[in-house]
Amino acid sequence: MTVISDGHTTADRPSLTAKQVIAHYNWVWKEMTPARGQIEIITCNEYLEKSKNVL
Repeated sequence: MTVISDGHTTADRPSLTAKQVIAHYNWVWKEMTPARGQIEIITCNEYLEKSKNVL
């Protein structure tokens, strides 16, 4: 699974800013141990660059 680290949409919450929410979930994805496969966290630009090689 690939997670786009700068592809989140959110807004400020009562106790966290949008940037803090994004940072938290990127950390959760990065630290998660999936039952199968692996989780890759990359930026949108990294994803687009990798996609050029596939297409």
